Amino acid sequence: MLPKDFPPYSTVQRYFYAWRDDGRWKTINHILLMDAREAAGRKASPTAGVIDSQSVKTTEAGGPRGYAIRNQEQEDHRLEQINLWR
Repeated sequence: MLPKDFPPYSTVQRYFYAWRDDGRWKTINHILLMDAREAAGRKASPTAGVIDSQSVKTTEAGGPRGYAIRNQEQEDHRLEQINLWR
């Protein structure tokens, strides 16, 4: 549901899809993120990043599972990306 002062839903949807497809939303998000980082006193772009892979035990009703040979248990594998903010 859109506010009353917006154009019809189909018009808003058409603009949204066009901007999504040409990368405009990514550009807007990137610029806002850099501005927020600078306003918080940090560099505009992170200087380092860490990707962490961690195994998580699941129940029988859990989602996709891998098989860990090292301990013979079924486990989920979760990836996390952590930005270093300084």
